Amino acid sequence: MKTRTCTKCGYKPPKTSRITIQPAFPIPLSEEYVGDEGVFENADKRVLDSGFQLKIDYPIKKSRRKKAAK
Repeated sequence: MKTRTCTKCGYKPPKTSRITIQPAFPIPLSEEYVGDEGVFENADKRVLDSGFQLKIDYPIKKSRRKKAAK
């Protein structure tokens, strides 16, 4: 059974987690831990450009015959 978060009311089913990063935190965190704030700026730009749609790019899976899978 799939559980979903209601985007209109913000309901989160029990025993699930939600990750929220406030806009004020990435730059200070990058300065303290990473030193490269471009990583966070690039991620933020990609999220805004996608219209908040989740898309994960996976490498193309090869078949056992070494041909590209469809």
